[in-house]
Amino acid sequence: MKDQTTRHKTQPIVLLVEDDLVLARHWQQALEAQQFRVLHADSASHAIDIINKKSPHVVITDILVKDLEGKVTMLGGVLILSHIALLTEQSPKVLAITGMSTDSSFFASFKLLENTNAVRKPVTADEVVEKVSALAAQFEQEKEQEREKQRIQQELVHISESNRAMLDLLGASDGVWDWHVGTDDITFAPGWRKMLGYDGDDVTNVPNSWKALIASIHKQDQQAFQSCIAEHINPTSRAEKTRHFFHEVRIQHQDKSFVWLRFRGVVSFDPQGNATRAVGSAHDITQQKQAELERDRFFRSSTDLFGSFHLFQHKWLKISKGLSDLVRIPEAQVYKRTSPQLLHPDDRGVFANALEELKAGKSIRGLSTRIRSLKQNDYRWLEWYAQPPQEGEALAYLTARDTTELEVSFLSRLGKLLPLGLVVVDVQENQTLYHNGYLEQYTSQNTEQIWEGWRDIMPEDDVSRWLQTIETLRTLPDQQSVEYEFTMYSAEGEPHHFVGSYSPFKRSAEGNVHQVIGIIVRLDELEALKQYARRLEATNQSLEQFTYVASHDLKQPLRGIQTLAEWIWEDTQDLLPDESKQHLNKLLTSVQRMTKLLTELLHYAKAGQTNTPPTTFNLHDTIADIINLLSPQMGFVITNNTPSVPITTSQTEFEQVLRNLIHNAIKHHDKENGHIEVNAMIDKRTNTLEFDVQDNGPGIHPKFHKRIFEMFQTLTPRHKTESTGIGLTLVQRLILLQGGSISLTSAPGEGTTFQCTWPLRA
Repeated sequence: MKDQTTRHKTQPIVLLVEDDLVLARHWQQALEAQQFRVLHADSASHAIDIINKKSPHVVITDILVKDLEGKVTMLGGVLILSHIALLTEQSPKVLAITGMSTDSSFFASFKLLENTNAVRKPVTADEVVEKVSALAAQFEQEKEQEREKQRIQQELVHISESNRAMLDLLGASDGVWDWHVGTDDITFAPGWRKMLGYDGDDVTNVPNSWKALIASIHKQDQQAFQSCIAEHINPTSRAEKTRHFFHEVRIQHQDKSFVWLRFRGVVSFDPQGNATRAVGSAHDITQQKQAELERDRFFRSSTDLFGSFHLFQHKWLKISKGLSDLVRIPEAQVYKRTSPQLLHPDDRGVFANALEELKAGKSIRGLSTRIRSLKQNDYRWLEWYAQPPQEGEALAYLTARDTTELEVSFLSRLGKLLPLGLVVVDVQENQTLYHNGYLEQYTSQNTEQIWEGWRDIMPEDDVSRWLQTIETLRTLPDQQSVEYEFTMYSAEGEPHHFVGSYSPFKRSAEGNVHQVIGIIVRLDELEALKQYARRLEATNQSLEQFTYVASHDLKQPLRGIQTLAEWIWEDTQDLLPDESKQHLNKLLTSVQRMTKLLTELLHYAKAGQTNTPPTTFNLHDTIADIINLLSPQMGFVITNNTPSVPITTSQTEFEQVLRNLIHNAIKHHDKENGHIEVNAMIDKRTNTLEFDVQDNGPGIHPKFHKRIFEMFQTLTPRHKTESTGIGLTLVQRLILLQGGSISLTSAPGEGTTFQCTWPLRA
């Protein structure tokens, strides 16, 4: 029978973090050829997920890795190494690969992390295999040493004085110790001397007694270490403490520097409850501590906005210098506060909801909140991003960007372009947040003077009505606006009459309007604009009526010409010479083409004149009916990839658009076995249907992309492809009248895709 205790050698697991898929695949094949199991990740969040679930032996990572926002930055590498440094179990070996210079401080911080090797690009696959093989072997060796160390430590609890010599058999990397509590007698394994830089047989200079041990500990750490030991050996406090203890201290090295050691131990008690022995180990964690210091230094120096956050306590564990500078609160105070205390009261609810979704495994992307900034003495708008942690874990990394200036900059550029007044008003505080200076030309005052003393240059009735308007705006639904007419006086007392139209701009977490955006115009200018609009409308109506009447009236004589030509053909087809027959055929073809052109013109003129009431119908079934009616030739495939969902809109116009687009794709296709796809999805946020019609036909050169929407324009001669040049013009008009849009993507030989948006009714 085979020994049941025989260990089976497992296949080493290697995690490869590289967003260059070609390079990653090349290395992966080389490693798999050497019997490594290779897992691939292209971002920091993906890598952390694999580390938690698969516990790889070796991690190969680039310094520049996709962070939580999907951007390739140094922050991605910091997140991976920070996560590895915080692992409580044996952490994987790390091979950091970078194209940065070796004297880079950030590159140096990678090398300082415990278990990390760092190399510069370019690196061959053979070099990667060689280094990974060495690291994997080292990992297995240390893992076996850890198993052996744990086994021996468990036995040490029960050993007697007669088997003290077993300590000499322990590994050389750790300082295993055995202390007779209350005495100066403490025994160390040989690894203790090596860890502190002494020769293997030097037993005189190395601290080898309890008093010498305490004396060699850094003075700032001595009291805390002795207090930790006292709590675990004191009979009065033992009932409240665990028998196992853990403490980290700095201890003097042979070269007079200090190294960080992690002491672990367990205490034994006699029947009377008195501590008699303590045994354990001391492990060198200097490199890990240096890596943590480098990480902290990175947090303290980075101007980016990010930090680590405890999801259950709602507290920041570490924040970057950029975030600390923004809030202008000492770090120690930030860590004592819960996150809602830093946010605007109206945004605390939505931020808390986002954290709950993060705990449930959902990402945070583009969440806008306001954070209190003592630096600016106001609130700043931040846009938050985060990936969820592993199930049950509390630590999450959040990044943000300050969008306050971006928003103001956009409004400023827009305000300069508009010949009207543009304002943003905080209706909760009745405070103007932005204005483009439109009123200055009429009041002889600068903008600041106007908004500071607006009550003094307006009639009292207008002031009262504005305060009433503010109350209305606070609960105004989206897609609605409120008009407010008011008068302002110039410095000379001349009155100027204005009207403003205000709509919701931003809302609080409770759904109340927080900011409104408004357009202001002088009443006399508005009246001039209205008159101009009325003239344009009258002109358009006249043109449409002329087109309709002309098209309708011209069809009657065309029908007469066609009828007479058909009679002549029936009566004389056996008598006419061939040339006359050809002339008569050309006449009939021209009449038919002109009739079709007039029909299309009538459709174009009618578009928008009749308000078809919206109806509810099934999207997929309706498009299927259109495809069946068009009856494409044998071998021609039209795929309907639309969802079977009800939509509410003007069905007649919608069907007319789809019918024209699909028919256009069939008519201009250059293959007998062509393929057309109709795709659609509904954007529930805006209640908009997004659909496209794509084909694998001849394609359209980009220089003709605008021309095809112009009236009577065709890209092929009419004697080759029967076309009036109105179809796409009509499609564009129908879509624009619905408030939608149409565009195309095409190139010669690559087919054509028409992309459309179509607003739906609620």
